[in-house]
Order: sequence, then C-alpha cells, then structure tokens
Amino acid sequence: MEYNLKDDMLLRKIVLILPIILFLSCRGDNPRTDYSFLALNTTCTVSIFGNTEINKKEIEEIVNNIESLMSRHIVDSDVSKINSLSGKDFFTPDKSTLEVIKRGLFFSNFSEGKLDITIGPLVKLWNIGEAIEVPDLEYITKAISLVNYNLVNINDTGSVKLEKAGMLLDLGSIAKGYAADKVKEFLISKGVKSAIINLGGNINLIGSKPDGEYWKVGIQHPERERGEYIGILELKDQSFVTSGNYERYFEVNGIRYHHILSSKTGFPINGDIVSSSIVSNNSLDGDGMSTTTFGLDIPTAVKYVRKIGVQGVFITKDTIYIPQEFSNSFHLKDSAYGLITY
Repeated sequence: MEYNLKDDMLLRKIVLILPIILFLSCRGDNPRTDYSFLALNTTCTVSIFGNTEINKKEIEEIVNNIESLMSRHIVDSDVSKINSLSGKDFFTPDKSTLEVIKRGLFFSNFSEGKLDITIGPLVKLWNIGEAIEVPDLEYITKAISLVNYNLVNINDTGSVKLEKAGMLLDLGSIAKGYAADKVKEFLISKGVKSAIINLGGNINLIGSKPDGEYWKVGIQHPERERGEYIGILELKDQSFVTSGNYERYFEVNGIRYHHILSSKTGFPINGDIVSSSIVSNNSLDGDGMSTTTFGLDIPTAVKYVRKIGVQGVFITKDTIYIPQEFSNSFHLKDSAYGLITY
C-alpha cells in the first residue's frame, strides 16, 4: 500500500477522531511486545504479553489482505469490482469477502436497514472527515434511492450482484471487526495467551492480563476531550467496539453532522443513544451491533442485544445503561450521569 506525507497527515487526522479506549497499565514483569502499523485508514496496534515470538509482517499481511479485498476505495478490491458491475453482472469474490457480505446482510435484515451494507452512495456523498458542508437535498434523495440491501443478489455459486445500477457496497461498518477477529485467531494459533488487539478503536482481547486480572477498558466520555473517559469496564477475552456521534463529524451553524448515516432519511442518525459500546465474543458482531443500536431508544437497543446474545453499554445525554452482568465490573467516573442496569 502506497504511503506518503499527504496520507500521513490524513491518517493523523483520522486517528485523532477515533474512539479512545484506554488500557490501564499492567503490573508485573511479563515481557510485552508492541506492534504498530498503518492499515484500514487508521493506526493498528497489537500488544502481546509473554515470550511468544510473532512476525509483525504476518499480522500486517492479515489486515492488509482484508483491506485489499473489502475496501471500497481500492480500485481492484472485490468490493470495487462488485460495485463496478452494479446493475450489470455478477462477480465472484474471495470466500472471506463473501463471508463478510453475508454477515453484513444478516445485520441489514436484522436491523431492518438500520445498518445497510449498500449505504455506499450516501457515504460517498457526505464524505464525512473531508467534507465541510451538507449535500443538497436532491443529491441525498438520489443516493437514498440506491440504498437497498434487498437488492444484493448472491447466487448458488457464491457470486454477488447489485441489482440496480449505481449501487455501492460498503463494508466499512463490519470489515474492521472481521480483521480484528482474524488477527486474534492467528495469535491464538501461535500460542499467545495474553494480548490486546486495537484496530483503530476495535478492541479484541486475548485472555486476561498476565497476572490474571481482567483488562480495564476506559470508555470515552461523549461530551469531553479525547482521553477523558466516562467509565471503566473490566473485560476478559472479549471484543469491545464503540460507535458514537463524536467519532467523525463536521459542524455547520452549530449543528454536528457525524458519520453514522440513516438509509431512510439520508442524514446522520440522531436519537437517544449517543454512544453504543458492544461487548461480544467476536469483533465482527460487535461492529455490526454497535452501528445497529446507535441512535435507538433504550428498550429497542436492549431488545436487539438480547436477541443477538451480546452486551451493550449505552450512553444517552444524561444516563448510562449497562446489563445486570456488568454491575460489579463497570465503574462510573462522572457522577453527573445516572447509572441504570437492565
């Protein structure tokens, strides 16, 4: 992947607006090796504890390969090839791309389009992170007409077709989680017992701290500066993914326009939940559910996470909602917020 100063400046900008997940320091003298590299338009960091020797290049290759297959911005990726044939023909993607598309369609159906993997036309139009103005309504309306997960056709041979010309597949809501899962699988296969995988805010944990204690994960405060956290959650061997309205956005006339777009209105989603953190056994599902539950009312979000079998920490403008199971493992750091268990 080409890398230049312009890319670096953009990357630094992106890194600054990612969810801040703070891992409090580990005690003990266990060896720790940190690997960092650029991929998925962010900084990826893997911290491994113990004496296991890992080839950093193998980790990078896993993530870079997934990006090369699933990025809408890489011209010869599977996703780009599917998009280039929209309304025309089928394309047979790599089996990993097909797996992510199928899981994306599952979440698209499950959420009734709250997450829609054909959101590409709207994402491209808004261009959050680079844009500084709201698109014209006529363009938004046109883009909405091209968003419909029901028009993704997968035939018996595993080939994929977007049935309407101009449709754009976008796996950005779940591909990073898939990559985090694959890195975790690889490290476990190499004998790693304790590690932190952080792909731009998608956290995947292997085991516990070397001393047996749970990892302590800081959850970014949605109304404060980067690095200020609203609470700490103790976790072990799980994935942690957050979606929030403070991640990527621009402001016009005092109104914040963030990157989580509604396939129904064409505008950024505004609702009760301003930060949705999902704890799950795999990061792909955490990715899908954090997007699905963002902006929902609390009863609906709770219904969704219970149905899928994951756990959610939901923040509204003045209250944090946690599952009963987190009563002893979540520690509130801002007394201005109420804390309710469900």
